[in-house]
Amino acid sequence: MIIAEQNAEGQVQLSRRQLFIDQAWENIEEIAEKNLVIQMMVTGFNRGGVTGEVHGLRAFIPRSHLVQKDDLEGLVNQILSANVLEAKKSDNKLVLSQRNLARASAIASLQEKELSKGTVVKFQPYGVFVDLGGVTGLLHIKQVSQGRVDSLEGLFERGEEIQVVVLEIDEYKNRISLSTKMLESYPGELIEKKELVMETAAERLATYKAEKAKENK
Repeated sequence: MIIAEQNAEGQVQLSRRQLFIDQAWENIEEIAEKNLVIQMMVTGFNRGGVTGEVHGLRAFIPRSHLVQKDDLEGLVNQILSANVLEAKKSDNKLVLSQRNLARASAIASLQEKELSKGTVVKFQPYGVFVDLGGVTGLLHIKQVSQGRVDSLEGLFERGEEIQVVVLEIDEYKNRISLSTKMLESYPGELIEKKELVMETAAERLATYKAEKAKENK
């Protein structure tokens, strides 16, 4: 690539490095546009996240967008899969995200009206948030049981593994709705016999689907 025009002696200044950089940015822009996966070799870290190299360009993954956030030094010399969060050639700024990639992968593994195993991570008065392996869904209090639920924290424990039915996946609103009440044989069964309901969740969901199919005939 010509980076300086002819001088008084008729010589032009060339740069292979600049050519490689421009080609790298073209590749990055295409990857960002298509939301493809990219590999970054981690070369350093700071309080805000980890730095690395992608196609010869310096890249950064913020701590909040890392899957493993506790030991940043341990990530040095590792290759991380991520997607492009922000790419600005004019500012030489390339920011990546592992979290978004993990979320997209987790959502792709879920199916509506199917069972998924998750971990209770947070309580709110209106429901329980469940981690489904990289993405969080809401088990609304009205979807917990056909019976009355007086206390969510009395029914579930933080860190507890439970079986849930994926009710709806709304990627536009960034929302996953969950349910357990369709696993009940009668209103309030989950409250009375939660362990049994969880152990036989697959059979219960199959029964629920069969009954719904008969109703729709």
